[in-house]
Amino acid sequence: MQTPDPPAADDDLFAVLDAYVAALHAGDYGQCARWQAAHPQLCELAQCLDLLGQFSSPEIRGGNAARATGAFGMESEATVIHAIGAFDSQESGFLAQDSRDFGKYELLEEIGRGGMGVVFKARQRDLNRVVALKMILSSQLAADADVKRFYREARAAGSIRHPHIVGIHEVGQHNGQHYFAMDFIAGTSLAGLTRSGPLDAERAARLMIGVARAVQCLHDHGIVHRDLKPSNILLDAAGTPYVTDFGLAKVFDDPDERTQSGTTLGTPGYMPPEQAAGKINEITPRSDVYGLGAILYEALTGRPPFREDTPHRTILQVLESEPTLPVRLNPRIPKELERICLKCLEKDPSRRYATAADVANDLDRYLRHEPIEARPAGFGDRFRRWLRREPGLASRLAIMLAALLVTQAEHLYNHRDWNYHFEIKLAFVGWALLAVIFQWFQRRERNAEFARLGWAM
Repeated sequence: MQTPDPPAADDDLFAVLDAYVAALHAGDYGQCARWQAAHPQLCELAQCLDLLGQFSSPEIRGGNAARATGAFGMESEATVIHAIGAFDSQESGFLAQDSRDFGKYELLEEIGRGGMGVVFKARQRDLNRVVALKMILSSQLAADADVKRFYREARAAGSIRHPHIVGIHEVGQHNGQHYFAMDFIAGTSLAGLTRSGPLDAERAARLMIGVARAVQCLHDHGIVHRDLKPSNILLDAAGTPYVTDFGLAKVFDDPDERTQSGTTLGTPGYMPPEQAAGKINEITPRSDVYGLGAILYEALTGRPPFREDTPHRTILQVLESEPTLPVRLNPRIPKELERICLKCLEKDPSRRYATAADVANDLDRYLRHEPIEARPAGFGDRFRRWLRREPGLASRLAIMLAALLVTQAEHLYNHRDWNYHFEIKLAFVGWALLAVIFQWFQRRERNAEFARLGWAM
């Protein structure tokens, strides 16, 4: 087995990095590990590449990104563990190594991969059962923070038993390789299910009740998930949902949980504003309530609440804008479900449901055709949301109104001709109507170019 030659000079590190990236793209992870062993500087550079891959646009990430679910996660059609720790469905070189044996486990196939982690479908020989085995790639070279995060995920999930949470069976090491074994859910994910279109309203509500009950169980154990999204909701053959991926979970009594403010963790299209702003100390169970609303939104509409061409622009939308009303994307959505969804997605945490159990209870009331707690938005709330949803149109109309008031005052003061004044008013009204019409076209992607041309004219 060839070991890379040491570099002749520091400048050669760039050549080594090129070779490392080429091996990474080819799926030769054994060679990647050998490069890292020979050049320790690559460990930090590899983590930087990981972050760049997460925050780059789909065009930069290339073909694999076309199969992405969410901003950082990937989902393979053949997998049952989806987007755990930002997994990619690249071809694996791991199973091409000397043996499929891993302690008491037989590795059957790779079902998910990311920059620091890999998940296998495996058979536990002593119990003759199939499990999902998650491990850190190149554990010997992994940073302490990555190892701590790995075990934090295992502890968070392993401390809980719930019918809608993927269970952890064992945590350990084999030949220096950190791993944990968890339930193997033979099915798909909610992200895979909604890829073909939105769900029926009743099915979405029933599914979300199970998810919300599971999230409430997490909160009862002092855990906030922080990465709730459709790709982290697995579905078995019967359609039963299971919450998975606790890699970003916040455990309130964990002494290692000291993430500083200003750090943004999570998936941009689904994270609450306080998380998107890096206000880690303000993350509470109500942050997961927002995540439940984001999942319900996608289940009902087939798309996330916010979706831009880059994660950075998506985060800006999360912070500054309101999501498109679900009924605009799917007119069949019942008003009650839309109200539940929008209450979860409130920017202000105090305006959301207080607990995940409250979300589940309101969904249950909807299914039983009882009045729900989420009340229709008043005029003030609707106006506030409209301002956030249509800031461009609102600013244009405000300018027109101000100009109209100025012309009205000038007319009254100077006693201008009424016909002339009427023509001016008519021009302003026409301008306002055109603004509304062009904004309506702007919201529809296929007509957006027409709207831009109209404004230019």
